[in-house]
Amino acid sequence: MSESDQSGSKQNGAVGYGRPPVNRQFKPGQSGNPRGRPKGSKNLATTFAEVLSRRIKVRDKNGKIRMLTKLEAIIESISNKALGGDANAFAKVIQLAEKFDMFNRLTVNHREVINSALLELNRKIAALPPPEEQETTPPKESQNSQLNLTQR
Repeated sequence: MSESDQSGSKQNGAVGYGRPPVNRQFKPGQSGNPRGRPKGSKNLATTFAEVLSRRIKVRDKNGKIRMLTKLEAIIESISNKALGGDANAFAKVIQLAEKFDMFNRLTVNHREVINSALLELNRKIAALPPPEEQETTPPKESQNSQLNLTQR
């Protein structure tokens, strides 16, 4: 069909599939679903992510209270159950670890271990109090040896 035929069919009032009556067609600027989803409403994935990211207070076995997200608390709970011997929890932990490729990530990078150990050692050395100032004159034996060296 050419463009002239399409415009002519609207003028003729032809009604059929894809050609609603002229009086039923949407006016320019009018929505096809005026009472549709309101702006700013959240879908299930957004709501679920927000709920899991909320922080809660968790008491550990030593009685210390920590702030964790709900997702962190769930993962810790499942891993503790797996350590306690729950086979289903163990299977779920292994499944999640494989899904997120944790077994390959846990390989030791020796350079990172050495660098972190050196940083920790330097931090501890910097925290030490400065040594007390010692006498500037060396002991007598070293003075004699220095004199003998200069005389030769």
